[in-house]
Amino acid sequence: MADAAGVAQPAVGAGAADGADAAEPALLLVAHGSKDPRSAATLERLADRVRAARPGTDVRLAYLEQREPLLDTVIGELDGPFVIVPLLLISAFHARHDLPSRAAAAVEARESWGGLRIAEVLGSAPGLIDLLADRAASLHDEHGCDSYVLVAPGSSDPDANAFVVTVSGRLAERLGRPVKAGFVTWQPTVADGIRALRSGSSGGGDHPGARTIGLLPWFLAPGLLWDRGLAAAAELGVTAAAEPLADEDTVAEIVLERLEAATRP
Repeated sequence: MADAAGVAQPAVGAGAADGADAAEPALLLVAHGSKDPRSAATLERLADRVRAARPGTDVRLAYLEQREPLLDTVIGELDGPFVIVPLLLISAFHARHDLPSRAAAAVEARESWGGLRIAEVLGSAPGLIDLLADRAASLHDEHGCDSYVLVAPGSSDPDANAFVVTVSGRLAERLGRPVKAGFVTWQPTVADGIRALRSGSSGGGDHPGARTIGLLPWFLAPGLLWDRGLAAAAELGVTAAAEPLADEDTVAEIVLERLEAATRP
């Protein structure tokens, strides 16, 4: 299975359902976790949307760190097979290593569950480009935005950052307007993206310098890093921003698509 950065994601126990109970597995949504209560509230609403769409499925929400309930705790509460859908937009350390290793350790003594199934992260879903394009159109209509910075957390994994740059390029093609990736904890920064757009160095020679820049989120939920990105942009006079993505039916639909793919024979 290819991950969102185009790199093969570990298929921990994938396809190991032989001999498992035929009952529908539980769906375990796993997020990174944040101390910011807005993040947890947003992800709880996402989980509620998924539950409403799949009333026969036991849907749980867990976190890797900084917020209860933790992944290990929730797995310990389950009494049968489950599928993990990571609430992550890129495949970096947490998706490739932390989540699989911790989940595998938690189910090691429960072989009758039929193995561990972890779906692909959400970031490569075409529906996210559609959603971002809608957000960009709203910023254009409301604020006159003619170019955009795709604000992302940033990662020490260069493949993960490169994927975000690829997404910004796809979005620019879709919109016919410049889009630059800007990272909160990495380079190029949000400020770098704003300066590049204002100078006209947006990667395409057909666009003059930006007049009104909007901020698009590569975040599912609000939190401290999203706020840092907004603050960095505000220092340069850029304040028009769309909201993080999880409060949309599109994201719940993507979660269910990932679940179906992970359980497909």
